[in-house]
Amino acid sequence: MAERPVRVWPDGDPGASATATGPSPPGPAHRRRRRAAETLTDGGQAAKGRIKSLIDGLRSQIHEGITDEEYAVALTVLQRMIRHVGGAAAPR
Repeated sequence: MAERPVRVWPDGDPGASATATGPSPPGPAHRRRRRAAETLTDGGQAAKGRIKSLIDGLRSQIHEGITDEEYAVALTVLQRMIRHVGGAAAPR
């Protein structure tokens, strides 16, 4: 079976489309994911599944023994440290 072609977007963002004035803002995330999934070949879909599995395993290993509260506190402290040196961090 021949694999479907991969769609190429003008700015590398599957949620954006080209207009006369440049790329339009991306739509909702679920639409971008759906369109990206529709353009993956069967091999691409399989690779995506393997990657998701690897990421889930790594995330589980990294967060082992850390409560949600501890994680939230750590992120808050790191964001504050970033802002102290003039960096941009997510709002509190």
